[in-house]
Amino acid sequence: MKIVIFIKQAVDVDLRIRVKDDGTIQEDGLEYVISACDECAIEEAIRIKEKNRGVEITLVCMGPARARKAIRRGLSLGADKAIHLLEDASNSNDATANARIFASVLKTIPYDVVFLGKQAQDSDMQATAEILSEMLGLPMASNCIKVDIQADKAVVHRQADRHLELIELGKPCIISVNNDLNNPRYPSLKGIMTAKYKPIVTKNPTDFGLGEDQIGKAGSLIERVKYETPQARAAGKIFEGDVIEITNKVIELLATEAKIIG
Repeated sequence: MKIVIFIKQAVDVDLRIRVKDDGTIQEDGLEYVISACDECAIEEAIRIKEKNRGVEITLVCMGPARARKAIRRGLSLGADKAIHLLEDASNSNDATANARIFASVLKTIPYDVVFLGKQAQDSDMQATAEILSEMLGLPMASNCIKVDIQADKAVVHRQADRHLELIELGKPCIISVNNDLNNPRYPSLKGIMTAKYKPIVTKNPTDFGLGEDQIGKAGSLIERVKYETPQARAAGKIFEGDVIEITNKVIELLATEAKIIG
């Protein structure tokens, strides 16, 4: 069985992210990690590999030269090889452009199951897997919290708004996973050492038959204009006294200040 996982190196959102006056991110001091849902996808593929013989895991990561760090971590966790799509990070914010590139890659390599995180932790777009499945005409399930890969199909539990959906997918298929799927492991010392010798093939998106007008900003439907720091919330109000008086006061403020009720 051949498993392909698309991963993204994203900003560590646990750090304080500062926005400069020109609407760009202050890069100094930022750390980059594998996006959380993508790391869950890697963990799930490794668990499948541990339970079955003949499983090969290929990582595909698009990003600048620094993305190689994320690739090496994925290899140290247990993936077998990787493809690095060398592309400026500022051009990888559009799901359609990304899916188009990923589809062109999948047309050149064998696969039975394709994993993606349901969304990147920096953009939160949650659309790439869905667009990719449409482009390739493959069955897919999104936001999965349980995955069972069988000989001729995949059975998944998909987290819907208020319930779980049990879905069977024929293979090959595309599965996007939620970070509730599992708890990713830490790389072992052996894994870190062996990752240094696992193959990473570096390619450009144009190496897969795409023109310059189909990738990056030229091929994007969405343009990121700038970042803005959220406005500080106003201090809350504390009410003391009789319950009825407090209730009437709150209703009055909701009508006159918040203008939530008429």
